[in-house]
Amino acid sequence: MKKVIIGIFSLFLLVSCGDSVKTYSKEEKQKMIELSTQNNKSKQELENILKDLKEKANKGNNKAEREYEEFMTLINHRPIDLNKISEGIKL
Repeated sequence: MKKVIIGIFSLFLLVSCGDSVKTYSKEEKQKMIELSTQNNKSKQELENILKDLKEKANKGNNKAEREYEEFMTLINHRPIDLNKISEGIKL
């Protein structure tokens, strides 16, 4: 009986220590980034996600590091709306 209880406890412990990084598809990431430019609440949520991913990546979580890098790549390479910035450009 003790072996069964110890086995169940060990299994529960292993499952509870699993990876807690939520992954997003490229389309979901792009949508989140687009919403963050229009909505402060969405921007705060995205900042929290990125902060959490960066913390986990710094602790050595490879999955979190890949997610963070993908988000940052999409953020840095999103298309620029020239109509919004045309007033600041002098040709």
